[in-house]
Amino acid sequence: YLSPHHGDPPDVLPTVGDHLQRTTLANVENAVKVLIPQGIAQSGRSCEEFLFFISTHGSQKYDAGSDSWYSTLDIISGDSDHGGSISPDTLNDWLCGVPCSKVTVVIEACNSGGFLPTLKSCPALVGQPANPQKRFVFTSTSPSGTSWGDIDNADDPNPGDVGSETVGGYIEAFGSSAADLAHPKGQISFREAVKYAKTNDV
Repeated sequence: YLSPHHGDPPDVLPTVGDHLQRTTLANVENAVKVLIPQGIAQSGRSCEEFLFFISTHGSQKYDAGSDSWYSTLDIISGDSDHGGSISPDTLNDWLCGVPCSKVTVVIEACNSGGFLPTLKSCPALVGQPANPQKRFVFTSTSPSGTSWGDIDNADDPNPGDVGSETVGGYIEAFGSSAADLAHPKGQISFREAVKYAKTNDV
């Protein structure tokens, strides 16, 4: 778990277990590229599904070389010396190294829809077999949209949720028995969470 609140007083710091580190660009990269693959290897088991969830600020930057704009995720570390931005190509490179057959990516940030084209699959590398990793990518906005917090209008079928719309419903699903839709078994799949979010949010 990475949080910009790491090191804050106990009444401010979220309690998320023993793996809490401050959110810095280096820590995010290390978690995805090093810690996750190491943990899977040490477990001695194959990895079927991996969830990467990030809630942060997003923006668009201009690339003069291609005369185009691209989306970025802005890492808020609480320390100006350790922040930075993650581009779609960089995040895709990190995720392609995760040794799991299915990878779900949930991005809650402004302009996050700009990550969709790049994150849909791993690029084919010359002389290497194709990466069989299957992807599901869920963003809170379009490439040019703003990710607002939860807005419970009169027509919202789920006024009790928190977080941004739809993504908030997706997150809520993992704590709701009502999301166990197909064959109740006490476990919520990614697919069930998506269906729950579509049904219970606007």
